[in-house]
Amino acid sequence: MIIKRTLRPGQIVFYQGEAALQTFRVTKGLVRAYIIHENGEEATIAYFGPDDLFPIASTFDIAPVTLFYYETVTETSIDVMHRQDLEIYLQAHPTEEIHRFAGRYVVALLHVTALTQTTARAKLAHTLRYLAIRFGERSLDKTKLRIPIKLTQQDVARLCNASRETMSIELGRLKDEGIIAVIEKQYIVHFKKLNDLISDDTAPDIQLS
Repeated sequence: MIIKRTLRPGQIVFYQGEAALQTFRVTKGLVRAYIIHENGEEATIAYFGPDDLFPIASTFDIAPVTLFYYETVTETSIDVMHRQDLEIYLQAHPTEEIHRFAGRYVVALLHVTALTQTTARAKLAHTLRYLAIRFGERSLDKTKLRIPIKLTQQDVARLCNASRETMSIELGRLKDEGIIAVIEKQYIVHFKKLNDLISDDTAPDIQLS
């Protein structure tokens, strides 16, 4: 039987190394997966939004325990599923789930691409592209994408595995260049200008849904 739960913001759902006996499916809200470095600094690995399943590794017996911490970012509604519930769900939605997993794999590679960049500016640009493709909502003029996640400069720094001070400088430069705007901590990305900065014209054609 699938159990529906509502979690408060900032609630840890799984600890790294915990044996996960259930699979969670987000129906509303946002969950962050992260690790903690030896110096105590956090690094965000990924965000999970509506229709996403987690923790994936233990769900499909790839690892015996969870590989990351999972924490709610906003008030989050989830479906809690035991193994047989998950199997029934996947059998009922095979095509949608295969397409969804493929899309998540693509954006995970985009995030990895961001982290491999050699400058803070490039890391930030690629990270914003990753977020825009994964979560972006197109504006009325079709040139901009709004990332509907409230991100502090520290959140962005954790995604880029960089310092907040460095990201603050680079974010200011992108604002001055008209590549991004920030309204109530939500980033508005001018996608063509961002891709021109990255020198990549393939991203606008990526379709995740």
